[in-house]
Amino acid sequence: RHEDACRLEYIDVNLVGSPSVTLLQIRNEVERMAGLVRTNLNLATGALLTGRVADAKQIEENESVIDYLTDAISDFLVKLNVQEMSDRDAQYVNHVFQALSDLERIGDYAERLLHLTEQLQHVCGGRAAAVDNKARVFFRDLRAADRQALQPGRLDERGGIAALRALEGAPGRRQVQRLRGGAARHQLAHRLA
Repeated sequence: RHEDACRLEYIDVNLVGSPSVTLLQIRNEVERMAGLVRTNLNLATGALLTGRVADAKQIEENESVIDYLTDAISDFLVKLNVQEMSDRDAQYVNHVFQALSDLERIGDYAERLLHLTEQLQHVCGGRAAAVDNKARVFFRDLRAADRQALQPGRLDERGGIAALRALEGAPGRRQVQRLRGGAARHQLAHRLA
């Protein structure tokens, strides 16, 4: 299954047709990638909240496909960028580059959450890890922003990815920094010990 997923489903790299058709192919491929990111984010936050990593293999396989799609779509966009196109189409291509970067980063966050959950399981002796209320609120907000940002058709509006960036501000930034720094993991391990 994994090898089959590591391919472009909508973009034909050998055939660059009219700009509108090509941009539609790109959008469909990016939305496919966004769906994988959404799945991983939901699985990883669910794993952290429940302390179970039953979906680890699926998350890792999806992340591999996300990485592949990021590279393949970016390569296609570079080839497309040398062609004559309208200012609006060129701006759209630039937005797609940024969206790819954002989606890749979100996918990496989901994978990091999986690894954090695995570490918590190891530290806590296999007991289910209960996440404190602040983390639950953060993940609830993250999932809400995810639903808004990664829904089909949002790529054109650019407002969706900005909603995820907003989570990196204020309380969300502190929680992400705590997770990255390991403070939340150590506090949680101490509470469960």
